[in-house]
Amino acid sequence: MRGGLCALAATAVLGVGCGDGDEEVSAPPPAPAPPPTASEQSPSAPQRVEGEGFITRTPKGFADASTSAQPPQVLLLEGPASAGEPMLEIAVVRVQAPRIKTKLLGRPTAAASEEAGAKKVKNLPSRKVDGEPAVGFVYQGTGRSSSRVTQSTYTTQHGGFRYVITSTLGEGARPNGEEALNAVLDRWKWVR
Repeated sequence: MRGGLCALAATAVLGVGCGDGDEEVSAPPPAPAPPPTASEQSPSAPQRVEGEGFITRTPKGFADASTSAQPPQVLLLEGPASAGEPMLEIAVVRVQAPRIKTKLLGRPTAAASEEAGAKKVKNLPSRKVDGEPAVGFVYQGTGRSSSRVTQSTYTTQHGGFRYVITSTLGEGARPNGEEALNAVLDRWKWVR
């Protein structure tokens, strides 16, 4: 997992009155805590997350790590893992592109994956993402640190943009990447 836990220290400042001693003195209310980082969020309850042009919910056990997303990624979710366990991520890439026929949607993604050395394992069932057709594939390849990964990818288009939604699962990881990916897509809503 990226990021670390931040330790927050809270201090209370007491005010002292200058009156006759009959006044009650109390501590000011504590300052609101900053929002939790991805690694601090509760991994059990799905959270509402937003990317450019859409909203969805995290799969159970996932946290929003979008502050670590690298353009053209517009959303990055990190799955449950502990030290020494393989990673599970879901990333959404959004690029401006003209609308093309549905059957051609996956070709650019497939070509880029194969060019990077990944091998196609299977086609995923055709599906809709909030009414828009999507095509999907599963690839196996090499990830960070030369580890084996499986990527399940769906490509769809909406409003002049193409969206590539990918789950990356490290070899030996317990969660199912396709299930997590479908959980994100099942809750997907276009906002523009």
